[in-house]
Amino acid sequence: MRFKCFQLVPNNFLCCYILFFLISCQPFLAKASQDAIVIADPAIVYSDLQMSSPVGYITKGKKIVIGEVSRNKSQVYPIIVSGRVAYIRVLDVSTEKEAMDSQKLTAQRFQELANKLPETRVGVSYFNFYSTVGLEEDNGDLLDGDELQWQGVGFKASALVKKRYDFQVLTNYLGASDGEESLRVVELGLGGTIRLIQTKSFILSFEGDLLWVPYASYSLGSDFRVNSYGYSTGGGINMALGFTESLGIEAFGKFYYSKLLPFETPGTYKGIAPSFVGHRLGLGIQYIF
Repeated sequence: MRFKCFQLVPNNFLCCYILFFLISCQPFLAKASQDAIVIADPAIVYSDLQMSSPVGYITKGKKIVIGEVSRNKSQVYPIIVSGRVAYIRVLDVSTEKEAMDSQKLTAQRFQELANKLPETRVGVSYFNFYSTVGLEEDNGDLLDGDELQWQGVGFKASALVKKRYDFQVLTNYLGASDGEESLRVVELGLGGTIRLIQTKSFILSFEGDLLWVPYASYSLGSDFRVNSYGYSTGGGINMALGFTESLGIEAFGKFYYSKLLPFETPGTYKGIAPSFVGHRLGLGIQYIF
């Protein structure tokens, strides 16, 4: 005697059941599916679009297959549970497409930051240094406590390294004379800026400079010219005004202290190691890029 299990279920009933299953799954199968990972702990599964009837939950980290198109104003994704269509909240899952879009967005933002150079300014300026001389020994008209006016030309390159902070590279050449005595100085160094007021075309900032003097000369007429070195430091206010996106002018006022190490003079002349304290006022033109 053979047992025919399929004869226990009428053929018509079996066809109707298969048809009902296909119809019930049609809304889900009509759209493409996608892989997703549960990110809620746990994610509740609902039997209806309005999320009024929970039917179970899925643990965090579980990989599932959901519909590609969200429903109910993009609040839920369809999901098959025990052969029936159910729904899971959009906020409770992360799809592969979302992960790829997030990676692309992150890479795009990183590339934009990498390609965006900091604001850079290059400028040339003319300035006067009104100083008081500190001098223990003298060889001519220049005496301790005298006022000496220097004239100079400066080159400055600055880059915006943060929202209100600039880093600067500075080069200055300045000279002064008193009678037959003359002084020439080259300054090289670094500076920093804090932008106190900043608009689209105007910047008011405080600048601080620290400079090395690799070359300084002191001469007395045609009798001699000797060299030395030293340092300068100072700080003050800078105002920059832009006329276009790439051109502007600046004006500055700074207080400076400069110290030159002893000059070894020939013959009966006295070696001097002068210092200079005073303020520098200047005007310049800037190129911005």
